[in-house]
Amino acid sequence: MSQRFMLIGLEKVDEEEFVPVVEIQAQTDETFQEQDEEQEAPNELEQDEQDGDQVQEGDQEEELLQRRRGRKKTKPNIKLPDPPEFEPLVQNIQPGYVNLDPVFQGTVPPPIALFRFFFTDFMLDTIVRNTNLYAENKRTEAGATGRAWKSMTRNELVTWIAITIYIGLHKMPSLVQLWNTERVAPTHYISMYMNQVRYEQIKRYFHVCAPDAVVDEYCDKVEPLLSHIRDTSKRYYTPASNVSIDEMMIRFSGRSAHTVRMKNKPIAEGVKIFSLCDAGYTYTFIPSSRVQSVRIEKVPGLTQTGNIVNHLVQQLPQSPHYRVFMDNYFTSVKLFQHFRNLGIGACGTVRRQGGVPKELCVDKNAKLDWDTRSGVVVGGVLVVFWMDNGPVTMMTTIHGMIGDEWEVMRVRRRPRETSTNGTKVRSIFGNEPKKELKILKVIDDYNVNMGGVDIVDQLRSYYSTQQSAHRNWWPIFFWLLDTTIINCYLIARKKGSILTHREFRSSLVWGLIDSVTTTNITKRRKVDDPVLVEEIEGATWRRPRVTKTFTLPNDRFTDDSHFPVTRKERSTCLLCSWKAKNKLIFMDHKSPVQSNICPVYAPFFGVMGATSAIVFCCFGAAYGTAKSGVGLTSMGVLRPDLIMKGVVPIIMAGIIGIYGLVVSVLIGNGFSQKMSLYAGFIQLGAGLSVGLAGMAAGFAVGIVGDAGVRASAQQPRLFTGMILVLIFAEVLALYGLIVALILNTKASDAAC
Repeated sequence: MSQRFMLIGLEKVDEEEFVPVVEIQAQTDETFQEQDEEQEAPNELEQDEQDGDQVQEGDQEEELLQRRRGRKKTKPNIKLPDPPEFEPLVQNIQPGYVNLDPVFQGTVPPPIALFRFFFTDFMLDTIVRNTNLYAENKRTEAGATGRAWKSMTRNELVTWIAITIYIGLHKMPSLVQLWNTERVAPTHYISMYMNQVRYEQIKRYFHVCAPDAVVDEYCDKVEPLLSHIRDTSKRYYTPASNVSIDEMMIRFSGRSAHTVRMKNKPIAEGVKIFSLCDAGYTYTFIPSSRVQSVRIEKVPGLTQTGNIVNHLVQQLPQSPHYRVFMDNYFTSVKLFQHFRNLGIGACGTVRRQGGVPKELCVDKNAKLDWDTRSGVVVGGVLVVFWMDNGPVTMMTTIHGMIGDEWEVMRVRRRPRETSTNGTKVRSIFGNEPKKELKILKVIDDYNVNMGGVDIVDQLRSYYSTQQSAHRNWWPIFFWLLDTTIINCYLIARKKGSILTHREFRSSLVWGLIDSVTTTNITKRRKVDDPVLVEEIEGATWRRPRVTKTFTLPNDRFTDDSHFPVTRKERSTCLLCSWKAKNKLIFMDHKSPVQSNICPVYAPFFGVMGATSAIVFCCFGAAYGTAKSGVGLTSMGVLRPDLIMKGVVPIIMAGIIGIYGLVVSVLIGNGFSQKMSLYAGFIQLGAGLSVGLAGMAAGFAVGIVGDAGVRASAQQPRLFTGMILVLIFAEVLALYGLIVALILNTKASDAAC
């Protein structure tokens, strides 16, 4: 049965009001035919009205279709209210200043002095005590398996922190490379102050809070360090009037219910922290969680984000000159009204949900002239509309719109042709890529002062100390360490320091190392091959397992006269052992002697010599026996009486195999696990001499024997000539045997 379909749609006009858009209704042809019969023919007037309704419905359908496709056509005439009169808060702008002790007045404090304001002896001792307790508890539960644990001291903790900061300065694919000793990769001097095992052990048992402490929130695992750093940041610096509030993200992709995900962000997943900053200085902060509410004082009428902003602002010094800048995530009319009642200014971008009047709700694809201005006052808060490359909506209590004092000249860049409002904006610039234009002061102040938190993120991204960790509080600790360093760096800059960020961190690292190091630790001296006598004689490297009375001739340090000598109390020479420890040569310490003269592979060549002797000689003997045997068998069919005389070539071929056996046995008797490379080469030469000579003799005996036996059966006089030829062929193998015996006697002269 055929069906008709009538399309009716649903379109979302407001937050709670919907208009029909798509609905599919199927009816049969019979149903439509019955409805047509019941309808009366309309008159002319009704026909005109229906035509007009059809045109209007057609326009509505086209508009709804454009909305569904995201290409809604904006009305050509958008009426916006004129900029209103507004009385902003009047405040005195003051700069930020440092509150250090009088001892640092007029001087630039060193990096370590500023760092110790945050990581005091009390905090370091607290971490040391809790780390040792946690290590003891864990090792007791596990039955004290694994590496032995030695109680950590304050000096070790300071060294561990210094190495952690150093790792942030020198990025490496793996932590193991910090303790690299190979010449093919960089070596790091700081690795001499703590070995890799100890560093990883401290990281394994590192604990800030007490092991038995009750943890209500995950960030309590870094208490009391978190609260101490926050209080210290507020104590030693008073921020300027213009501060910003924004969210920070600490990268962490482990299994945790407290992390959040934010698409289209530089850090898409991690721990979120709300911070109040002044041009990069983190004045105060508060961690947040996806499953736990932040423990702060609630203000009636404010949202959760509004209460967080109010909590951060309330920690500022009690002064009416502060102005808070924030983005549209926090901005709302009620929050700005609350700050105005407290005498605190506020400014920020705003979303439609934040309280933008309907008169200023313009579609983002609207085509308006550049610098179109409008505004509405809502309860003592000015909502500003300004047309740039797209519509910009802001909210402020410290700016106005009417008057030259609320405008500034700034250099603006020409937008791209694909920009939303690019056609109209590019006409202002003409052919100039940049042009000085007049814009609203509220726009300029927001652009200048909103980047306080972004400066912190930028500085932290350069030399971040964060490392891979499984526990969800580790990223917060690394963030606290980076925040402390950045705050110290900015304080030093305020006091007149000329160090760059990298130089400041490097100075801090070695300041921490020098503060806990009582002796000067030096690296072992590495000597390149060839070893020079004058370099070795004055060396101060440590001699492994050598007593005070032990002496060694200087001529043994040179390559020309360096020859191993076997001793009962020592299996390797001093130079070879030292070079092996410094990775200058390869030496397996499980074998008695390993050096350039007596390497571990020296016996291999002797074994190959013995194998070559027996294998090649047997190969020649087998060929001679088989070849002569074929001729003997063929001759014995016709002359069986000559079989015994024809056996002579077979006997001579078998003797060749005996030569190889003798040499192989002699070489095998000289095998030793500690043998020189010279002896191995001699034995290889001896085996090849007798083996190849025996193979050649066996080929000759076989060929001559086959032909000679057949011929002597027909002509007996040829038998004597055959015997002479066989003798000279056999002598070839004898020559190889003599050379092999002589060479083997020389192999015994070399010893390790």
